[in-house]
Formats: sequence, structure tokens, C-alpha cells
Amino acid sequence: MDVSEHVRQLRSDGERFSSSLARADLEATVPTCPDWTVRDLTVHLGSVHRWATAYVRDGLDVPDADLQTTAGPLPSDADLLGWFGDGVETLASALRDAPDDLSCWTFLEAPSARAFWARRQAHETAIHRVDLEGSVGSVGTFPPAFAADGIDELLFGFLGRPGRAPKVTAPVTFRLEAEDALRTWTVGLTTERFDLGSDVPLDHADAIVRGTASDLYLLMWNRGRSDGLEVCGDASALDAWASSVAVRWN
Repeated sequence: MDVSEHVRQLRSDGERFSSSLARADLEATVPTCPDWTVRDLTVHLGSVHRWATAYVRDGLDVPDADLQTTAGPLPSDADLLGWFGDGVETLASALRDAPDDLSCWTFLEAPSARAFWARRQAHETAIHRVDLEGSVGSVGTFPPAFAADGIDELLFGFLGRPGRAPKVTAPVTFRLEAEDALRTWTVGLTTERFDLGSDVPLDHADAIVRGTASDLYLLMWNRGRSDGLEVCGDASALDAWASSVAVRWN
């Protein structure tokens, strides 16, 4: 996916987040982020959008700048919806207008800084849109190409960095098959490392998980369950994933 496609998805999920926020109880808990209320989730995502905008618009090169400082003053509850929408649009415009040779801090490998921030913020917004939708009603799906891109970012971006190791007591391997995206991934969890994308024969995988790219995306980001997916083999392989994988920025 290119920058323009990521920006379109960012805007789309930002609009869907706003739509859910308009009818949400700000004090309601968020099932997939149990320590947060809807208000907490919205403040977090709106602040992250402003944090990312500082890097893209201003060419900020300070690693992991303070989130509260870059976000600025927080809104009242009455202004929260408008504040969130303004943050989405400002970020999307900054990404659209940024030069291809943008120079600023990033924290994952990418073809360019502009491409990194567009992709990262598209998936940040997408996953938190799911968090909010899960607290107010049903969760919507994602286009196959975008969902597959999100699996790639998680596996080969976040988990592909040095020093990342799953918390498992015994090795486990499972294979993902996204039927609508014609993509497959092999995920190995060992006591020392992630073994990602290796060519493991089907009969050597502990489990094979088939479904839409969207459902697999949510499963890998620990926002979805295996219900509705075809799981062949040892389903506990997915339990090992859920209990041992956490995304960290640094």
C-alpha cells in the first residue's frame, strides 16, 4: 500500500471512530483496553495523532517526544468529539502535504519517514476504532489489502526488531491463511525469538488458521477471537500467541 491509500484508511477509520464516539458513554469501559474508559481511549488516540503530526509537519527528530507536550491542552468532554476530528484531519493533511524525502524520527523500518508515519497511524487508528466499536456495538471489517498490511506491520515491523522474544515455555508454530487476500504467514514462537515467515511444511505446523484477512488482522492484534475462523490442529497455539505478544513502541 502507498501513502495515499494509508491516508484514505486513516480518514475512514477516524470518521468511524467519531461516529461511534458521538453515541458512546464516555465513562464506559473498553473491553479490549480494560484499564481505559471511552474518554481515555479517545484522549489517547487524539493525542497520538497530534504527536505524529509534530513529526510529520515539523520534521521533529527527537526520539519518542513527550506525548502530552506535543498534544497540547486536552479538551472538555463537550469538546472531545470536535477535538478528535480536528486531530484526524490535521494529521491526514500533514501526511498528504509532506515531501517524499521527509526527514524525521521513526521507529520501524520503512521505505521513507512519510511512508512510515502514514502506515503506522493508519493502523493505530484502525485498531483503536475496533476498540471503541467493541464498546458500543458491532465491529466493522477492513479491506483485505489493508488487513494483510497490518499483519505484515505487526509481524515484520514490531516483532521483527532485535530483542523481541515471546514468553512461551515450549516452541509453537502456526500458519495463517488469508483466503481473500491470497496471503499466508508462518509464525513460530520459541523461548528465545520469533521465527516469522519461514517456510514450514503444512504438516509441521501445530495449527493452521484460515479466514478473511480482516479476521486474521484482529486475531493477531489480539482484538478478535478464533470464532468464525477455520482452525486445524492444536488451537492452543493461538492461546500462546495471545498470552505472549504485546506491542511496544520502543
